[in-house]
Amino acid sequence: MSQASTEEMIHRFEAAESSLLDISPFTVIFCLISLLSFYFSFRIFKMVKQQNKLLQQNSQKAAEPNYEYDEPEGVLRRRQSRDRDTRIRTNQNIYRICITGGPCAGKTTSLATLRSQLQEKGYMVLEVPEAATMMMKGGCFIQTSSMSFSQAVKFQISLMQMQMHLEDVFIEIGINSCQPCVVLMDRGVMDGSAYTSPKIWKAILNETDWTTIQLRDRRYDAVIHLVTAADGAEEFYGKNNEARYETIEQAKEVDSKLINAWTGHPHFKIIDNHHEGGFKGKIQEILKTVTKHIGLPDTAFVQRKFLLMQDGEGRFIINEPTGLKRETFEVEEIFLAPRGTEEIESKIRSRGKEDSYTYIHESKTVVKGEEIIRKRQISAREFIQLSDQKIENTSPVEKIRHCFIYKNQNFVVDVFKSIKGNPIILRLETDTKSDEISIPPFVKVCKEVTGEDFPIYTTNVMSRRDYEMPPEDIERCRMNLDIDAGLGMGKKNSISIWNMKDDDATIQE
Repeated sequence: MSQASTEEMIHRFEAAESSLLDISPFTVIFCLISLLSFYFSFRIFKMVKQQNKLLQQNSQKAAEPNYEYDEPEGVLRRRQSRDRDTRIRTNQNIYRICITGGPCAGKTTSLATLRSQLQEKGYMVLEVPEAATMMMKGGCFIQTSSMSFSQAVKFQISLMQMQMHLEDVFIEIGINSCQPCVVLMDRGVMDGSAYTSPKIWKAILNETDWTTIQLRDRRYDAVIHLVTAADGAEEFYGKNNEARYETIEQAKEVDSKLINAWTGHPHFKIIDNHHEGGFKGKIQEILKTVTKHIGLPDTAFVQRKFLLMQDGEGRFIINEPTGLKRETFEVEEIFLAPRGTEEIESKIRSRGKEDSYTYIHESKTVVKGEEIIRKRQISAREFIQLSDQKIENTSPVEKIRHCFIYKNQNFVVDVFKSIKGNPIILRLETDTKSDEISIPPFVKVCKEVTGEDFPIYTTNVMSRRDYEMPPEDIERCRMNLDIDAGLGMGKKNSISIWNMKDDDATIQE
């Protein structure tokens, strides 16, 4: 390198050094601040970008249905229980039976007797405790009368949720057991409607999206109501519980409200206090009812059927008493081709109103000379699939079904819509073959059509396409219908047409 080049480089370094020395301290500070700002801005940008990514992921999760919080309680419960209900339908060895009743009705003794007797017959027996009793034993004796309206609604919803969760857990255990199982419920969720005002109960259904058919008809295979000792056995009322706080009149009122709450369940049985042997006879009646429902042979019960009077136009018009609790349903029955040599009858049934229905598959078999009837709930899809197995030359039997209680007896009136002549049949189940039954005075009987002497009025015969109601019976049932005769119900009764599916088919006050 030449001397001139070296001197030139030295001159440049000196000039650069001189220029650096000329920079003010403020300029240096500004540069440092700028560098730090750039560094922190970059870090903040990365943090914001990462946070936005997390927020986007969370928003995608939130867009999915939140089954725990976003759906109404009724929709959530139906969704969660769908798998369990399917397993219940496929497992024909589990039976859900609700034991309810008024104060001092014998519920505790009944549950203990059922447990021991059914266990001796080889059944696993599970007993679901009452949620309200559990809360009271835990010190939560809450008076809803002292609550505000919204507090009472929220408390009752919580109590019902607790009851349903208890039932679901016990049912799950029964499903997973390896033997036939009977799940006994100490009261059911519909009992809540008897202890709240109609306004609160309506708010509960609106708040949760529950329906009466869902709570009453789908959760329990059978409901047995034990009448309070205050009605028919007054001398024993309160003997077994000195802490009983309801008076006799209050106990009767609660008992009546409970009966109204469950009226309409397809397998609802009321057991009163009028039995041979007193209380012991009442317990035996409960045992017979349960063993019959789970399919054990028992011939003690007799179904009585009566053909009812119509007016000249074939309408079923009655002088309906004020305060009668009546539930109305649309029913369709389809008879299926029997499967196997032991099965003598098979049918499916839909039952409900508006957009809420239950579906049942019922089969009748003969085992060692004994006739056994088995029933199980099925889904709407199964109902449609099984309907393809309909017996040839038969038609679905369509009817309007009215269920009501009279003198602690459950009555069913079927108005057949799909049959020429529109026969109207009153049905009741009794433990006696004698004539000692109390027919409601506001329905007029044409004649009794019980048993094998009247096969023409069995539903399987009525399902035949060529079936017609006998002309002589049509003529007989439409003669001399006097809706006012012998009723003595007072002027406040309403004249109702029960051929209609509407509960309010009233034509005169």
